[in-house]
Amino acid sequence: MGKWSPRTWAIQDTSDAELIGEILRQTDRAAGLIAAEFVSERLKQAIVALFLHAWPKRDEELFSNRGPFADFSARIATAYAFGIIGPQTHHDLNLVRRIRNEFAHTLKPLDFASAPIAGRCSELKLPDEVKGSFRPPPYDQISDPRDRYLFVCGYVMSQLMAFTRLKRQSEGLCELP
Repeated sequence: MGKWSPRTWAIQDTSDAELIGEILRQTDRAAGLIAAEFVSERLKQAIVALFLHAWPKRDEELFSNRGPFADFSARIATAYAFGIIGPQTHHDLNLVRRIRNEFAHTLKPLDFASAPIAGRCSELKLPDEVKGSFRPPPYDQISDPRDRYLFVCGYVMSQLMAFTRLKRQSEGLCELP
């Protein structure tokens, strides 16, 4: 496989591949916003995988407007509380959220090289700690702020996809009427 590249993403289907292609073509600000929303959607899927019941208005009641899982922050906290993500991922996703908010709410030009964004990207832990199939040797340091941010988004999305797939496969094994 080769070393990790910002073009290395786990995909679930062709719409994922199209969205990842869009992220890679975008400006820093747009890439930061789209990648964070993609992670937020994967968090939603992982949380839903833990639900015991489905009902017609579930998404509307829980994930829209004022629902308890409507925003990125609530999804991160819930995933951590339920053990879907660990402390390092919790730390990094909160930095991703803060970077996303900076891109979304700052009315001046920003990119990953901007001081507040680059500083937060340097605090991300996963790019320095993840080894294995997602980031095969050589374990060269990922120093570019955009690459660090996209690494975290891509890695966390792959892990959330695996978690969701496993939970769905185990459904029904211990179900009681």
